[in-house]
Amino acid sequence: MKKILLYTIACAVAVSSCKRNDPKPDETPTDPFKLEYSNLTTEQHKQKIEESGIQFVQKINTLPDEKFVNVLDYLSQLQPGLGSDLEMEPVSTVFAINNAAKKKNISALFKATTSEGVEETSKLSDIFGIYTWHSEHEEWVETESSSKLEFIFPSDATKTTNNSVLTITYIASNVTVTEEGETVELPASQSTILKVDDKVELSLTSAFIYKTDGTPTKADINLVLGAFSIKTLVNNDGVNLKSEFSINKGTDQLLSLTTNANGNLTVDNGKNSDDLVDVLKNANATFEILNIKLVGKIDVKAISDAEKESSSLSEALQNTKMAEAFNKHSSFVAINKTDGLVMAKVEFFAVSNQSCYEDWNGVNNCYSDYYLDPLLIFKDNSKLSFDEFIENGFSQLIGDMEEFSDEFE
Repeated sequence: MKKILLYTIACAVAVSSCKRNDPKPDETPTDPFKLEYSNLTTEQHKQKIEESGIQFVQKINTLPDEKFVNVLDYLSQLQPGLGSDLEMEPVSTVFAINNAAKKKNISALFKATTSEGVEETSKLSDIFGIYTWHSEHEEWVETESSSKLEFIFPSDATKTTNNSVLTITYIASNVTVTEEGETVELPASQSTILKVDDKVELSLTSAFIYKTDGTPTKADINLVLGAFSIKTLVNNDGVNLKSEFSINKGTDQLLSLTTNANGNLTVDNGKNSDDLVDVLKNANATFEILNIKLVGKIDVKAISDAEKESSSLSEALQNTKMAEAFNKHSSFVAINKTDGLVMAKVEFFAVSNQSCYEDWNGVNNCYSDYYLDPLLIFKDNSKLSFDEFIENGFSQLIGDMEEFSDEFE
């Protein structure tokens, strides 16, 4: 069955069902599922939802205009002369971030900043050195360093002085992993700083904690891109797993996704358990984009039972039964953060799409894809799809965060 956006939001740290914890004392409202609908008209609510998406895009659209983009573009033109040894993860990550920023691809930014640390990475200390661009000779001049990898270069082709500095540092964790017979070290922390005319234009700092077998238990990653800041935090102590992701522009929070889960969140328990209910006791999540907040709760056991009971049915009937189960044993609401009232509630619908193709014998073959479709239901019972959220790439981002969090179990 296809993953659905709201279900993934509510259970971003799991593949199956979950139920919401009591909200934190500072959350408002304390029980969003008991709130009445707002007095605004349906059209006004739909307009606000659409405006949030438009405003988000408008704010993100200025990301490629930040100064670091052109500076790193120019560095990429100079970088090939440094040799293939420098085409390593810590260096290539900087250019991956730059490419994602130019495309305004939030999911790609997240993947670029989380690609190190929790996976095996090359030993940065092996390529420590200071490389200074010699404009007259058009080549890099290398000097030794035992503490950093640094590039000193002009910010663009018109500059006659080296006014930009990209510095990458690394502290080993003394934890190693072996992959395909090769042993590599994992970082305790990394730092990448780009300064132009002594002003920080890009900053990526990360810190990690691991178990002795290399399984990460904490990652704290902060990326600053000019006026933008992106924070990722994941922590699992074996009982509680929490993940946070947020994007800010200046003091304005554009988007955030927070998940909390507790249970027996260990690798061995996850491998040995036949039922996710044995691993995950409860979880909750909130997804916010500007002034819109999505909150959900799901009854773990009821959904799990419904899935087992329908397992022997046809795909079409399974889909129908799961839609019924979600609507009976879960609640989702969209809240306007401005007034704290419910804009819409969510109902799940069983959907099937038929596709046909002609095989090499000229025979027409058809098949159906079954999935659940969550729709916003307004006070007047009118419906609105979540397509706009999916089209903006949030579904991919949530999936990426789920995959990243899975590495901590």
